[in-house]
Amino acid sequence: MLPSKSTFKNFWVSIIGLLLFKLLIDLMYVIYICPKHNNRGFTYEPSTLSMFFSWGSLLLVLPFLINFFESKNVSSKILTFWVLISFVPTTSIFGFLNVEFLLWELFIVYWLVLLVVMRLLEKVNLPSIPHRIVAYRTIILGVITILLSSVVLFVSAYYFKFRFSLNIDQVTDVRTSFKSVTIPTIFHYLLPTAGTILPIMLLYYLAKRKYIVGVLLLFVLLIDFSIAGNRAIIIKIAVCIFGYFAYKWIKSKYFSWYFSVAILSSLLVYFTTDLTILSSLIRRALFIPGMLNLHYFEFFSHHSPDFYQQGIIGAITGNTSQYPISIATIIGDQFMGVGAGNNANNGLFSDAISNFGLYFLFVQAILVAIYLKLFDWASQSIDEKYAFLPAFIVAQTLLSALITTSMLTHGLLILLLVLLLLPTKEMEKK
Repeated sequence: MLPSKSTFKNFWVSIIGLLLFKLLIDLMYVIYICPKHNNRGFTYEPSTLSMFFSWGSLLLVLPFLINFFESKNVSSKILTFWVLISFVPTTSIFGFLNVEFLLWELFIVYWLVLLVVMRLLEKVNLPSIPHRIVAYRTIILGVITILLSSVVLFVSAYYFKFRFSLNIDQVTDVRTSFKSVTIPTIFHYLLPTAGTILPIMLLYYLAKRKYIVGVLLLFVLLIDFSIAGNRAIIIKIAVCIFGYFAYKWIKSKYFSWYFSVAILSSLLVYFTTDLTILSSLIRRALFIPGMLNLHYFEFFSHHSPDFYQQGIIGAITGNTSQYPISIATIIGDQFMGVGAGNNANNGLFSDAISNFGLYFLFVQAILVAIYLKLFDWASQSIDEKYAFLPAFIVAQTLLSALITTSMLTHGLLILLLVLLLLPTKEMEKK
């Protein structure tokens, strides 16, 4: 049976958009990244073979990606986001830096394992969810909201005297102040969890037109930002509002076109006004994670993996990590020159290589694929307006943190429970 005209059209929209994005990423590197940030390791040393690998790796995974571009699963948005934020920019960086062949092998194997396992898990049928008819769904969501909000307000009042600051320029000072205060370990888990769950509850109450509750939650989230200076909270608030109004236009097949417009706009602004704010944001979002993938490989090519001993695994087993300070701090100090106490956090490939080593990194890819399967299971049939923000949160969290940290500290396991309780399309129609 021949594909329909709409399917054929969507296929080429996705293909052309992704190839255009890859081309613009390469141009961005040559025109802006390399000239402006050569001293930070963004050099220009390509060879014919390295550029062949750069484009060939994209073409190799393209058949797998097309399937996810057309998928209705919420995880397809997460995967598309990762491809645009991490995979494509990293292939460009590796190509222009002419990295060793072993790194290419490991990087491609990691992504192929992730894509193949996700594809296989699509065929696995999990039990149906009876939670949608639970009479106490609204009460449970309310209790979760109240508990997490109470934690934020208590920590702010007791330890920081209700400090309130929205000055982005003072984030470093706020973070330093937060680290200097000793608070119970439980709050180090609950505060990031609040930063994950409360934006979704903000979206939920806005959709229910409970605007007073929404305003109160917005205030709590700004208090949470003021405690530790976590910029991700501000981003989640913005995505919450954007997703609330524009969810009907958020389609995976158009993501590459949106990103391409952003790159073209940044280059246009740079050339016409000499302003670098937008270009700097794109460098931070698209190119720094790729460079960190290289640095994690360089470090763990000569050091043994940690096996999550710095986190919950070490606490449970009683084993002490061989690294006296956090791995992210070590990478930041040795390769990025960011100074002691600052972290070069990175997830996905960097997480895999730092905790499973060079030859078992595929294990982490399998774990990520399993979580995304559970995410799809928990989010099946939820109303479309609620889908984008959780997808963005999962994508952003796993992209920038270890999978164990993401599950426990950042609340991605609790997120599954919240998804199980959000209204379905049928509920919203009533």
